[in-house]
This record gives sequence, structure tokens and C-alpha cells, in this order.
Amino acid sequence: MSSKMEHAATQIIQVRAVAHDSAEAILLQEQLSAHLLARYGSDGKAGFADFPADGSVFAVAYDPQGLALGCGALRPIAGDAGSGEVKRMHASQPGRGIGKAVLGFLEQQARQLGYRRLRLSTRWANEGAIAFYRAQGFATSAPYGSYVTRPECACMLKLLD
Repeated sequence: MSSKMEHAATQIIQVRAVAHDSAEAILLQEQLSAHLLARYGSDGKAGFADFPADGSVFAVAYDPQGLALGCGALRPIAGDAGSGEVKRMHASQPGRGIGKAVLGFLEQQARQLGYRRLRLSTRWANEGAIAFYRAQGFATSAPYGSYVTRPECACMLKLLD
């Protein structure tokens, strides 16, 4: 499965589901982990240790030459039927539409998997991510799961059509 999104500069970004342990997926996740570790002192890997599960998708965005540009994942939330969680969102070149393309693909996959809601968590300190998710239709929500006891986490929710 894949989807294409045209960037304002006419660059086509193709997003497709890949194995979370493929070479390009690992490279992008390591880039994300290094960024998170440098910025927040935690690489974020622990919250993704149980991936994949039934109802999960890992997506990678590619440029026309096949270069991996960004990634994101979707997984079910245990004990929250109908909810999927967005994880490991990363764009190697922010501001180029990569995150929007990946998130759009994950939303499409979520609908096909029967999810009615998408949830995610980022840090309050990550104002850019919060603004990005709000622009994509997410709203701040009550904490869920392991984030209930983590005041540094901003939880967000989007209801799907």
C-alpha cells in the first residue's frame, strides 16, 4: 500500500508501509532517537519496544529517487478499543510536507483497520510538534495509558470520519 503527496515545490513524496526493522526504518528511527536524546535526555525507544502488534503499520516516506525522508507508526492501544496510537513520527527535513504525508498515510491505514480515534503523545516542550498536530486536526486530550503519570507529556486526540 502506498500513497503519494505532492509537495509545494512539485516534489512527489511517496509513503508506503514497510517492516519496522527494515534498513531505512531503522536508520530513520535512529535519527529520531538521537534527536530526542539530545533534546530531552531520553531516546523514546522504550515506548516502542512492543511494536509490532496486530493492527500495526510502520510507514516510510520516500523522495522520487527512493531516499527515505521520514517515518511514523500506528499501533492499537491495549484496553482502548477503536483507538490507534501514532508513534515514532520523524521527518529528516522538517517543513517539506514529509510529516503531513506520513500522518495522512497512517490516518488512511487507521480507517482501513477500523480505528475511530487516533491518539498520540509528545512533550509539552516540543511546541513545533504540538503546532503540527493541531494543524492536522488533533486536539489536546486527557492523558492515556502510561502517560497518565507523566506531566511532561502532551496527549492529543483526533476523531476519524
